[in-house]
Amino acid sequence: MLSDSQGPLRTRFWAYILTGAAGLALISIGAPVQPYLIAKLVVTLLVVFILAYLTLLRGYVRSAYLSLLLPFIVAVTTEAPLKDLPTGLACYAAGAVVAAITAVVLWPSRETTAIRDAVARVLTASAKMIAGSPPMSPDATPEQVAVLMAEVTAADEALAKVFRGKLARPGNLTAQERCT
Repeated sequence: MLSDSQGPLRTRFWAYILTGAAGLALISIGAPVQPYLIAKLVVTLLVVFILAYLTLLRGYVRSAYLSLLLPFIVAVTTEAPLKDLPTGLACYAAGAVVAAITAVVLWPSRETTAIRDAVARVLTASAKMIAGSPPMSPDATPEQVAVLMAEVTAADEALAKVFRGKLARPGNLTAQERCT
């Protein structure tokens, strides 16, 4: 599978299984129209349009776009007799199950990123500074406030250093890491 479904392991596993099931359906749609040029073109147009439209739903549907389009394109362009379709579907189903298990076992549940961690440190330091400032804590001394401000400054500088390290931003950042 070519999609990277993120989230909790159980949700990700079922996303891969459902992507595999949808791939089976698309193979079953594409294989019978393979010998007929006009039918192949019309069905391909409809499938591509529907899949592209479904990407508006975002999330798992958008990440599975290529994983759904590829088996359909292979089925509609491969010259194979229809009597071999059950074998092909069984092989695809087995591959989808293996891919789902492998993805859940080998990929981390949520990838940690340097930018996300640096932003969290800045926010934590800022919250501590606000909580320790004189309006919130009347007994705060100027020295305590200066220490808290130094923590915020250090966290902010660390964030700027990590962000400057991302040369091709924002294109290589995921939606979860976008800095504006």
